[in-house]
Amino acid sequence: MEKEYKFKPRELGALAMVVSALFIIVFFLGVTVGEHHERAKQVKSKASQIHIKTPSNPPYPPPLKSHATQEKAAFPHKAPTTYVKKGFYVQVGAFLKKEGALKWKKELRNKGFDAICLPPGPRGFYRVVLGPYDSKDLALRVARKVDKIFKVRSSVVQGRNIP
Repeated sequence: MEKEYKFKPRELGALAMVVSALFIIVFFLGVTVGEHHERAKQVKSKASQIHIKTPSNPPYPPPLKSHATQEKAAFPHKAPTTYVKKGFYVQVGAFLKKEGALKWKKELRNKGFDAICLPPGPRGFYRVVLGPYDSKDLALRVARKVDKIFKVRSSVVQGRNIP
């Protein structure tokens, strides 16, 4: 007849700790996987709500062999170059829609800032800038003030021919 093994209290405590640790690890893995799964479902549902209309005839020809002609074909309507005075400007926003840029410009002007709305560049963004300022230091101080008042992140750009 085989002898029956009896666990010592210390062994039982260690075994209980190991089982508890494994349970906690499995629980947190399950929660993490569940959260990831939930986020993936939300992204998928948002993506299904977006409807992208693709034209049957694209407005540009297929890419050609040379790099220069490819760029010309991809961007047939090059935006005009905007000439601004030399100096430093504080860019406080970039918008795809003109209405958004004009609304932001109006809000800045209501607070006493001299805002300018630039026509769209090659990427199609309407940029809202303040300035020009004679020194970069002055432009940086204005940028910090705008950031503090409006809770935005502005940047200082140098005035030149802005495409």
